[in-house]
Amino acid sequence: MNILINNAAVASWDKNKGVKECTSEELNQLFNVNVAATHAVTTAFHPLLKQSASLNNKLPLCSARGAVINFSSVLGSISYAQVYAVSYAISKAALNMLTKLTGLELKKMAYFVLQFIQDGLN
Repeated sequence: MNILINNAAVASWDKNKGVKECTSEELNQLFNVNVAATHAVTTAFHPLLKQSASLNNKLPLCSARGAVINFSSVLGSISYAQVYAVSYAISKAALNMLTKLTGLELKKMAYFVLQFIQDGLN
């Protein structure tokens, strides 16, 4: 397996809800799908990606050596923070950190992690 694409996500229906109005249930639901599921799938497929990296280790760093691609949102960016879809934004900020840390860890194993930030606001 050369490429794993994580693109599953859920969002809150009430995008105008502020931080104080978010419930733990809502945050847990979004975190479970947007972050924990990405972690679980990446962890489950790690052996296959590692094998691909080993088999193609003479190639320069490219998708043939294994890649994880996570889709996120501009709402998860700390520099873009605003009171809009806050539960979704919190979960995507966590996904962004998961992607960064996973990339740092897996780079040592000769495959890479990419993140695509979608701007669905325009």
